[in-house]
Amino acid sequence: MTINALKLRQSLGKVLDKVKKSDEPLIIEKGREPIAVLISFKAFEERFVDYREEQKRHELLEAFRRSAVKPAVNTLKAVREIRYGSGH
Repeated sequence: MTINALKLRQSLGKVLDKVKKSDEPLIIEKGREPIAVLISFKAFEERFVDYREEQKRHELLEAFRRSAVKPAVNTLKAVREIRYGSGH
């Protein structure tokens, strides 16, 4: 679905209602050249917000992994010493 920028300015309310109801992207043309795309907020959330949140989670996990401190003591060795004594 396409619309001319001038027609969009003249009937913005109707166009917004149409985009919301149809949930299809609307290509906005200026001088018969595609300039922008108008999508419903629902489509925006599904395509972009979830993607950005996933990227933030991934970045946070990577930051946590980079900042994780390795234990000063070999934990397996420490558990064995507690269980069996220091001679094992």
